[in-house]
Amino acid sequence: MEKEVRKAVMRGDSSEIRGLLLTDSQIDTVKWVYKKDCATAAELAKLMGVSIQNASGKLNRLYRAGYLERLTVNAKTGGIEHVYRAQEYGA
Repeated sequence: MEKEVRKAVMRGDSSEIRGLLLTDSQIDTVKWVYKKDCATAAELAKLMGVSIQNASGKLNRLYRAGYLERLTVNAKTGGIEHVYRAQEYGA
């Protein structure tokens, strides 16, 4: 990740830099997912006291930034559900 930040700095792309850096809340979310091994938006929503849509957005942003992996599974309710895992580095 440091390499990507350095490249963005050299290009002067501040929007890309902001996209790579995490807020304290995002860091806490990644740590929480790592400790759980995997997590869903519904679990995060319950923990944070926010809507499932809000939690889903948070997890999706971390996935798109490369901090989380996302698996699509069949939900017990019959639909599909995304399950997130912390991205492993240096493995």
